[in-house]
Amino acid sequence: MPSPPLPPPGHGDTFTASDGEELFFETWEPEGGVAARGEVLFFHGVHESADTKTARRLAARATAAGLRFRALEDHAHGRSVRRRRGTHGLVDSFETLVGHSRDFLSHVRALWRGGGGQGAAAAVGAAAVGDGDDEEDAFRVFLVGHSMGGATAALLADVLADEGVAPAGVVLLAPALLCTPPPQLTVAALTAVSWLLPSAPLGPPEHGEMYDTGSGLGLNYGGRMRLQTGKLFLDLHGAVEAALARGALLDPVPGSSSGSGSGGGGGGSGHAAAAEAPRLPGGGRLALDFPLLVVHGAEDGAVPLSGSERLLAHAQSRDKELRVLDGRGHQFLCQRGWQGVADGVFEWIAARLP
Repeated sequence: MPSPPLPPPGHGDTFTASDGEELFFETWEPEGGVAARGEVLFFHGVHESADTKTARRLAARATAAGLRFRALEDHAHGRSVRRRRGTHGLVDSFETLVGHSRDFLSHVRALWRGGGGQGAAAAVGAAAVGDGDDEEDAFRVFLVGHSMGGATAALLADVLADEGVAPAGVVLLAPALLCTPPPQLTVAALTAVSWLLPSAPLGPPEHGEMYDTGSGLGLNYGGRMRLQTGKLFLDLHGAVEAALARGALLDPVPGSSSGSGSGGGGGGSGHAAAAEAPRLPGGGRLALDFPLLVVHGAEDGAVPLSGSERLLAHAQSRDKELRVLDGRGHQFLCQRGWQGVADGVFEWIAARLP
C-alpha cells in the first residue's frame, strides 16, 4: 500500500537566540482551526532540516491530534546555516545545540503567552515550561527528537527537570547519545586533525534521498560528515558514559548538598570523581526523570540499539518505555510501516494530555 502524500510545508519564521544566532523554524497548526491542546517541539538529526519526511509525517499526526507542531532548524542546518561561516553540517558543539533548543523553547513559550517577537530571547533562563499560575499551567510542551535531535531533546529535558520545570513528555527517536567509538588511537588522531581542519570530510556521504521530501529546496546536507561534527559525537559519548557510570552520585542541582547530613563522609569521594568527569552539555545529570518514550530500530546501523537500552535502564522516570522496531533501521519513519510508528508516538503523547 503506497504511503499517503506528504503534508505541505508549515509556516516559516525566525528568532534570534541568546548568542545572536538567527534560527529558522517551521510551524504547523492544529487541523480545523481549533485551539492547540499543547506544543510539540521537534529537533532534527544531523545534516537534516524541517524539510524531511520524518518532520512532515510527525507534523501531520500532531496536527490531527489537535497539537501545534514546530520544527527547529539549528545552526549549520537547513535555513539556519550560519552567516559567519556558512558551512552546512559544521556543528559548533552540543552545548550550542542545547542552548539554542532552550532559546527556542523560551521563544515558543513567549508566543504562547502572546509576547512573541524577538523579546523572547530575554526570557532564556526563566522557567521554560510553567511557573504555577493558570496561564502557564495550560502550556504543555512535548519534546521530540531524532538522532542528534534526540540527544539534544534528552539533554535539554534533563536540565529542565532538575529545575522543576520538566516537559509534559519526551520522545526520543534513535537518540544519538551513545555511539560505537573507534579505537582510542583513532580518536586521538581525529581530535588532532579536527582541530586543524574542522570542515574536512569524514566517512561516506549522507544518503539524504531516503528522508528528503523531494521539494527541491536542497536543505538537507548530502555530503560527508565534517570532522569537527564527528568528534562532537565521540565527546558526547564519553560524557554520557561517565554520567552512566557515576549514576546517582551527582546532586539534582549543582552545588546542592548530598543529603548525607554529615560533612564529608561517604558522598565526598563520589562528588570529587563526578567533578573530574566530562561535563554533560547543558550541565544536567542524565537523570532522565520525566515521562519518556524511546523508539529505536533493531537494525539501526548508525546509532546502536544497546545505547537506548542502557539509557532506559538508567532513567529515573517511573513513566518510561522502550519500543524496539524489528527489521527497521535509523530512518524508520521513512520506511514501510512508518504510519503505525507515528500513530503510536502520538497515542503516547495524547495519553499524557488532560
